[in-house]
Amino acid sequence: MGTANAKQLSMRGQLAKQEKFNGVQLNNITNAIAAGGNMASLLGTLTRLEQEREHICSQLALIETEIEQATIARPTAAIVQEAWSEIGSLWGELDEAERTELLSSVVNSAKVNEKDRVLLELSPIPKEHGHWFATKSQMGAGR
Repeated sequence: MGTANAKQLSMRGQLAKQEKFNGVQLNNITNAIAAGGNMASLLGTLTRLEQEREHICSQLALIETEIEQATIARPTAAIVQEAWSEIGSLWGELDEAERTELLSSVVNSAKVNEKDRVLLELSPIPKEHGHWFATKSQMGAGR
């Protein structure tokens, strides 16, 4: 499993403190407005603090995403093998369109080395894109 770096963790802590302090300030301004203070000045300060809060919250969400991505467990050989076993077990149950879709989602490129040997570049994460695979029957082979 990966780990978040010290800079990311420090930034998250600083942003959390800023968010808490901003919340206290917003509460104080709200109380001053309720007590009938100088409305124009208080409303201006309230608007500024709300904008700061939005910025802090978006920065905090961004750093949380970075930390989450840095700590995602990397797949082991056993996990990859299990995933390919599952694909293999499903292969016989898929029709040609489903096979084409499956191949197109996990194979980035295919290079034919010999008539019966192909080198595949696989994508670690399945993705959607246009179909560029065709089965033998779709190409007219084997007829």
